[in-house]
Amino acid sequence: MCIVLLACFSASAADMPDMLRDPHSPWPQWVAADVAVAEDGTLREQMLGQFIPSLRKLAALNTAELTKEGADRSGDPCRIHRGTIPDPFRPTRSLADLTTHAEVVMRGEVLATREGFYGGLPGTLLLLSPRYLKGQPVPDPLLFYPFARIETADGMICGKPLGEFTPPEVGDRVLIFAMGTPRTDNGRAIFAVNVARQLVHEPRTGPLRLPEALRTRANSNAPFAEIERAVTALIDKPSRIR
Repeated sequence: MCIVLLACFSASAADMPDMLRDPHSPWPQWVAADVAVAEDGTLREQMLGQFIPSLRKLAALNTAELTKEGADRSGDPCRIHRGTIPDPFRPTRSLADLTTHAEVVMRGEVLATREGFYGGLPGTLLLLSPRYLKGQPVPDPLLFYPFARIETADGMICGKPLGEFTPPEVGDRVLIFAMGTPRTDNGRAIFAVNVARQLVHEPRTGPLRLPEALRTRANSNAPFAEIERAVTALIDKPSRIR
């Protein structure tokens, strides 16, 4: 029988890291935007290293779009965006696929957010209050969400997921199907998932965001709770998974 693991940790906004190291790189795996960008708006070499040329190019493209003749300068300053987390190399066609192939399934409430760069990709780090349905629990887990608007001297550095999405905020709920092990540094763990395929996102306001495989479940009055119950049932009784 599955035992649902509750993590009751005293996480707060103060627990959001400035940076997390990458043991395979001289540059951090994660670095907050206010640490990576100097006061004059330039990108710090010691924080972003090899990613700086492509990030500057992205910023310059946004500036060019805003300053070209006839451009609407009163609109969204983010015209060009960096890509999102790649697709997992495992089936994600159904809830059974997601539950079976995920190494960690976790429900979490967003406690704090912080913009920055994850492996050079602009986005937002979410601090979660977790409830683990499957997998090894870690305290104060973090989720990288590929949405950001970071101002620099070269222009805006922007990121967003593919498809429909809602920028996450404090108080939102998420259900994560993580196919790989999280990146860790000194006990802190960052999960990174494909938003379109591996994340259920319930904003405090606005529509529920579901992976394509789960769209038919949105007809319920409480689809988030229904999906969580269905996941727990699949884990409790693996023979039901098809």
